[in-house]
Amino acid sequence: MKLFAAILIVSGIAGGCLSIPGMGREPAGLVTFLQAHDRNRVHVALVTLQTNDYQVSDDIDFKQPYAQSKPHIDALVARIKTLDPEARRQIESSFRRHLRIYNPMFKSMKWK
Repeated sequence: MKLFAAILIVSGIAGGCLSIPGMGREPAGLVTFLQAHDRNRVHVALVTLQTNDYQVSDDIDFKQPYAQSKPHIDALVARIKTLDPEARRQIESSFRRHLRIYNPMFKSMKWK
């Protein structure tokens, strides 16, 4: 099973595959994923931010209803939108790398 997952990850990276249903032709950006009402999309965005040493509120909790985390996600989105262009470019680049890794196992999961 581990070998199968590793092959999927490597094939996703090598192929540059970013075809997630509902994304359209262009890959969605970090802010778009944060604003999605979808656990997996928000998770990928949060992992990207944490990997790049951005503080993420502990109040964003997948065990609680989305409505309780949304104000904290909105505050995070507002902070990202104020980043200077170079910092924003770097974080988006990192997000695309994370998305390639997660893409082979990606599945939409509505956050209630």
